[in-house]
Amino acid sequence: SEPGSPADHASLSPPGATDCGCVELAVSALDLPLSVRAWRPGDRVQRAGGTSKVTKLFMAARLDRARRRGHPVVCDARGRVIWVPGVPGAVAEGVQTHQARPDGPPPTFLQLEIRYDPE
Repeated sequence: SEPGSPADHASLSPPGATDCGCVELAVSALDLPLSVRAWRPGDRVQRAGGTSKVTKLFMAARLDRARRRGHPVVCDARGRVIWVPGVPGAVAEGVQTHQARPDGPPPTFLQLEIRYDPE
């Protein structure tokens, strides 16, 4: 597929990935390039109404400490966490919304998907 098309995929490998393993992000709302790294204590996700600590999102999703170890987060070019794969509601505010202009190009979305590889 062509870069920037909805068929672009990034494969991640968190244990226990369930129904939150895929997200579509509006390219116009992202600070590219994106990177994937293991979460760190103190990481936060900007959500409607404020920020949420990633560790609190893990607790709400009932991820035990062993499953949290090395869990991936997707960050933008400024290092802000924009998505925590496999955790409900852990997408940064605004990154899924395209700011359309009447005379502008149609929206382009980037689809990220996690896949668990036990090896």
